[in-house]
Amino acid sequence: MLPRPRGGAIVNISTIGALHPVLHGNFAYGSSRAGATALTRQFALEFAGDGILSNAILVGAIASDPLPDGCVMPLTGPAASAARLPCGQGRPEDVAPLALLLVSEAGRYINGQGIAVDGGFLVS
Repeated sequence: MLPRPRGGAIVNISTIGALHPVLHGNFAYGSSRAGATALTRQFALEFAGDGILSNAILVGAIASDPLPDGCVMPLTGPAASAARLPCGQGRPEDVAPLALLLVSEAGRYINGQGIAVDGGFLVS
């Protein structure tokens, strides 16, 4: 991206586990995602002058292969999990529009952010 006259945009996909532990026994994953989120911020600082933006999307409980539809995050049991997901479980199409925003002209002034797409988990 450095040789390009108009720079570019980096969008890292991370997890809310980078900010708040969500699963027991998830040491390596949460730690590595926290590192990726920190790297995102460092890139934002280092490359903004070159027209390169860097942001991270911190996903929550999104129905995907690792977390199939109908599954909830096992915090301390099904009832506790449902209480921590105010908007229920998300879908990939809940994340994609944010990624498009961050790489579009409309996102030209968003840099160095970790934006949670978690249905309210972090505030519950």
